[in-house]
Amino acid sequence: MSRAPETLRRLDGQRIITLDAETTDPDMVARINESINDDILPEIYNKYPSIKSVPLGQAKRQGKIADSMKVAGLIGVVIMFIIITLHFNSLSNAFLIMLVIPAGLGGAIIGHGLVGISVSLFSFFGIIALIGVLVNDSIVFLDRYNDLLLQGKDVKTAAVEAAKSRFRPILLTSLTTVAGLLPIMSETSMQAQFLIPVAVSIAFGVLFGTIFILVFYPAAILFWNAIRIGYRNLIHGQWKIVPASLEPAIRNAKRQQGLSREPEFYSEEINQIEENEDPI
Repeated sequence: MSRAPETLRRLDGQRIITLDAETTDPDMVARINESINDDILPEIYNKYPSIKSVPLGQAKRQGKIADSMKVAGLIGVVIMFIIITLHFNSLSNAFLIMLVIPAGLGGAIIGHGLVGISVSLFSFFGIIALIGVLVNDSIVFLDRYNDLLLQGKDVKTAAVEAAKSRFRPILLTSLTTVAGLLPIMSETSMQAQFLIPVAVSIAFGVLFGTIFILVFYPAAILFWNAIRIGYRNLIHGQWKIVPASLEPAIRNAKRQQGLSREPEFYSEEINQIEENEDPI
């Protein structure tokens, strides 16, 4: 005599035995599953080669949700990229705006470490929402930068003044967003444990993304403009270049107005370049 399952169950024609468990600490689930996969299952496979293990229940549902979120997130980013490209009529501006996404993702992961929770499936829900918030702030910054270029500002002045003029609205938007999420992050009830990763992803991602936009974004714009100038120097042999003339906003304005050279408000900068023997 020996013990046997009370019910015979099958999955895809194969007999299965379901093993499940509950835990009072949700943070322990990931470590327990990792221990099972790394320590217990290999010993069983060595002793019984014909046995296979498959995740069921919540683990299976989380796997399906994670796969669908990857596809949905990628589609969302592509759609945003297309809309931004059409709005600014420039691929380079769209890439500059998308630079803020890695900064936000890094901030969200660092935030989980500071709070002391692990990155979970719910964290990715917050990251998807975070991407939309950061892209909005980037659009506000770059739109102001383009307006300053059209007013006749040079590239460096436009980048710095755009950071100054958009410092308060971007910062206040970020701070109010974080303040609204603080009650959720400080909640200790069991029901709130599923929402805390979402709030942490958005709050810390917005903070780090805001710092990147206001501090490093002007440097990124100047660096990208310098790359354009270097490309024209090396490939096309053009040395007397007005840096602002390479910006998509100015090129689009010239194209719409049918101009063959830079607008009149850059005449002083053009004259200075022609008088200077050293190339820019």
